[in-house]
Amino acid sequence: MRSNEKGPELGQLRTLILGDDRGRVEAMVQLLARAGLQVRRAGSADEALRAWETQSCDLLLVDGSLRGELSVVLPSRRLGARPTARVILLDPQAGADLSAWLGELRACSLQPAVVKLGSPYRVLEEVLPLLDWRVPDADGAAPLDDPETSGDPDPDAVNFVVGLWARRHSGVVQVSSQGLLATIYEGDPIDPESRRALILAMWEGGVTFAAGFTPYGSARIPIAPILWDTILRLQRPELVLRRLDHVLVERGAAARALELPVSDSLRRLLEMPRAHTPLREACERAGISPRELAGPLSALITTGFFMLRPAPAAAESPARAPVEAPPTRPTTPPVNVGTRQLNPPARPAPPHELDGKTSFAATPRPQARSGYFDDISVHSVEAPRRATVDPSHLALLLGRLQKEWERIERADDWTALGVPKGSSPELVSRALERLERRYDDETVREAQNAMLSEISEKLLARVREASKNIRAGRPSGGVLAVPPHQTSFEQGLRALSAKDFHTAARWFHVAREQEPNSSLYAGYLGWAIWNNPQLDLRRRHAKGRELLELADVSGDPVAATQTFLAAVEADSGEHEQAVARVARALRLDPEFGLARALQRRLRDRRVVDED
Repeated sequence: MRSNEKGPELGQLRTLILGDDRGRVEAMVQLLARAGLQVRRAGSADEALRAWETQSCDLLLVDGSLRGELSVVLPSRRLGARPTARVILLDPQAGADLSAWLGELRACSLQPAVVKLGSPYRVLEEVLPLLDWRVPDADGAAPLDDPETSGDPDPDAVNFVVGLWARRHSGVVQVSSQGLLATIYEGDPIDPESRRALILAMWEGGVTFAAGFTPYGSARIPIAPILWDTILRLQRPELVLRRLDHVLVERGAAARALELPVSDSLRRLLEMPRAHTPLREACERAGISPRELAGPLSALITTGFFMLRPAPAAAESPARAPVEAPPTRPTTPPVNVGTRQLNPPARPAPPHELDGKTSFAATPRPQARSGYFDDISVHSVEAPRRATVDPSHLALLLGRLQKEWERIERADDWTALGVPKGSSPELVSRALERLERRYDDETVREAQNAMLSEISEKLLARVREASKNIRAGRPSGGVLAVPPHQTSFEQGLRALSAKDFHTAARWFHVAREQEPNSSLYAGYLGWAIWNNPQLDLRRRHAKGRELLELADVSGDPVAATQTFLAAVEADSGEHEQAVARVARALRLDPEFGLARALQRRLRDRRVVDED
């Protein structure tokens, strides 16, 4: 819980880390120190106990690498009763019985916690949410959270706020302690890596955001207080409504929302006319309570059916001058309701350096509309469409359609149409019409690109086949369907075969997030990170080897993982270990070509060394 009534600021938490794995402990010390904590490594258990007894330590992190029985090394009688201090055990040893020791700590009014990190680099993500600390305001003044709000933020609320915030901004977020950059574009969903960087930015604080076009202007600003403020207010549906009282949604959102299996009260809200009615008043007319609205509306926004935009004040809205149509060509007819255009708006180029002087080309906001969910066309004449498509937009469109094809190619028919299993025939028909408009878009036809036309035809054929099977009463129930993590893993293998290690690492990371207990995914991710040229050499070698060693001990031996680890050991000068490991890989899979090639290379190196 984060509160302004109690708990120190993050930078005031005096932290000790106790463990016998020096490299692992030092990695956590560096990460926590960069996040702003007063942290140091305890040389021994006695030193940690003395610091605890003299109250010079507020947080004690006990790493699972600490040798000895915890009830003996850290007896509860010496830890004593300190209700405001915390003891957190990281990655306890397998098979260790901790119930008695943890029970003794609870009897001393302590609040012990057990956290499974898997990697020391996850200490920020896993430990900081457990602490009782407050986030200072950007100016160190007013409190961020509402006094009515209590409790830790729900993970879904965190993802919702981060995704919504990213959809309304363009620029680059720099997470200094992790060396991460998250590039976001207004109106576009964010990729998993950028989402992870933004969540880390929330926990760390002090992260800079080089804004391209935001309500704050073009400047470097700390984003953690802004995100925390929004998340804390999301704890109560009534507070959500206060934030949604003066928002507009993009054209066609209501029509698309009505295609979903929404409740009757929410359907009445979406269908009723609301010219200038505040959202709270519209809820009262529709007979829907704020608590009923908050969940469905958040879900609709998260799935991309709505994109919230702030409505400018009346004094800030510029007067519109009458716009005349071009004299030589007629205006383009308005877009059909419910059509999602695939041609994205122009994007500002990301900066090469975040020096505070970088400026972005401002992306103009669409004009405000009068209703909340009404499909109102923009009160200006659209420019005539060009006969050609910008190459950058064409590449983006091609990549987007390829991802959609990979998603639905081997999925079941319900997933291919994007409707819940068992949906009504009317919903299936509307879904097919929407997808036909999407894949047979005017931009696709005008591009005159063979690859684009081919993938568009494949998508159309797949969704039409899915609709036909469902209407005939024999939908494919997953014979060709594969788990999402397997699809991500296959994408990583394709990138790895093309020696695109950066892309491969991102796909393997997605697969491992979906299947965190897979040693195979951990091994391939470690190998891709080890070879990723876009990362710092020392950092990628340390992280890559850590993941490979984790894969080696956390599951059954796999020929690929053993070969990767053998190559890493050979590169580190551990020749004998590499020879033994590659021999083990060949025993597991005698036909594994990479292992045979590595064995020949090691044999040749030994001959050269002997000469």
